[in-house]
Formats: sequence, C-alpha cells, structure tokens
Amino acid sequence: MSCSTHAAGTMPLTIELLGPDTRSPCLGHALDPRILLTYARSLYGNCPSASLISVSTEHFELGTGLSNSVAAALPRAIQKVKELIKELAKAGE
Repeated sequence: MSCSTHAAGTMPLTIELLGPDTRSPCLGHALDPRILLTYARSLYGNCPSASLISVSTEHFELGTGLSNSVAAALPRAIQKVKELIKELAKAGE
C-alpha cells in the first residue's frame, strides 16, 4: 500500500493499467503490484490483466475521517471497479 496526497479541490482518483515490472523482483516490506505480475509471469508463464485504482487524500491524521474530495471520488472508483469486472468477465479472464 502506498499513500499519496493531492491538492485541495483536485480529483484524487487515478486509474492505471499495469503490466509486469521489468526490474528484478524482490520481496520486502512494500510490494508493488507490478512485482506480483512479474512473479505470476515467472511462475506460470503469463500474468493476468491488472489495473490499479487509487484514491489519494489531502491528509493522514488519525480520526479525521474521509476528506470531502475522497468521499466524492469513492462512487466513481466503485463504479470503475464494477466496469473493470464486467470487462474481464466478457473477456473470459
């Protein structure tokens, strides 16, 4: 998991198509999803389609709840996840 911030008033949602990482994979405290795709390709000869949907925040203080911009971005993020699931189901993956 990584944490990122965005400026107030900007959209905190990003969607990124992923592929295997070309760097040498290693296990550690943090594991990039691309490394998991690299391991899948190494172990099984291929890797699944993957997308990363991220919602950044304005602050990380404990007990503050969701910022307005994050709360506003969640319905779009959930909708995008549903769309990606439907696309994968149609593709037979």
